[in-house]
Amino acid sequence: MIDPRALADAGLAVFENRLILDARPPVTDDELAEVAARCGGPVPAGLAALWRTSFGGGLDYDLTVPLGGADRALSLRELFHPGSDDYHDLWGWIEEDGPPGYLPFGGFEYLDRVYAHLPTGEVFAWQQGLPPGWELAGGDRAGAVAADVPALFAQLALEQDPWETDDPDHGIDLRDVVDGLPAALRDPLRALARSAVLDWRAALDAGTIAGSPRLRRLALDRGAADVTVLSRLAAQGCDLGEPARGGMTALDVALARSAYDAARWLLERDVPVTHALRFGAAGIDADLAAELLRRGARVDEHALSAVVDNPDPDVIALLTRSSGPPSEHLADHVRMLAAQAEIAADRGEPGARRRAEVLRALAGRA
Repeated sequence: MIDPRALADAGLAVFENRLILDARPPVTDDELAEVAARCGGPVPAGLAALWRTSFGGGLDYDLTVPLGGADRALSLRELFHPGSDDYHDLWGWIEEDGPPGYLPFGGFEYLDRVYAHLPTGEVFAWQQGLPPGWELAGGDRAGAVAADVPALFAQLALEQDPWETDDPDHGIDLRDVVDGLPAALRDPLRALARSAVLDWRAALDAGTIAGSPRLRRLALDRGAADVTVLSRLAAQGCDLGEPARGGMTALDVALARSAYDAARWLLERDVPVTHALRFGAAGIDADLAAELLRRGARVDEHALSAVVDNPDPDVIALLTRSSGPPSEHLADHVRMLAAQAEIAADRGEPGARRRAEVLRALAGRA
């Protein structure tokens, strides 16, 4: 049993077995009443339970939620509270971004936000989309992600063990805080933190991974460049074409990581290739580009944006022949690249003249 007073003295709190950093004093009844008055309804029980543990603070876990038709990483690093002069300020978020019936209570800067639905306690998330020209541009996304706040906390996890990995995506701050505590507090909190690690390798070794969607998709993402992992997943009945993260399949991830042996191994197993060129066009060779096209990979604006950075002008020409005209935004960028290639050609750089010609032809189709 972890002593709550020792936790509070260390600036920590535990809610639903997840550690809150920079924990604040519990909410008072008067503060709950003020929140209700400002947002037009009583605070849902699940959110009130969180706030009675810590009225604001920080988190350092991975969170994957269904948004926009795919599982997406959502940053929930900040739990809002009154009186902050930065992105943590609860009153500011309620005033600026509190749609009727929804109470914003956490997120990350201005990019990601979570809301409690006042009538039901259900948690909704909003994520800012990327601007045009980015690889995964798709507009803002929003939707329900958990039945209530405790259920949302149950989804917080660590995709890598921060005590075993030099550069995990999340958990470094949590690890450093825990390791700086006296042993009596450090050891149980370390065990608590590590209980949230998603150990997909253990599930793969145990032969149970096919029945765990989150571990299965994590394995497809983390193991996309490793043919041994992929073959073991296939042997256990996992669908190698299943979207792993953000709509990306294992093939997409392998291409994005320049893991071309793994990509070819996946192609031999007839995985879907629909969006593969978005992620691989910048680095693939002409043979692999032709194979992806033969299998039906789309050459959309995202793929064109990627292929103009491919060092082989034959790959650019091949995809250009299979595409529609570029947008004017992309054409401007391509004209700049063509001008740079012409300068390189004037200096005698091999292949630069051909690259400039191909890029000029693409820009001229806008």
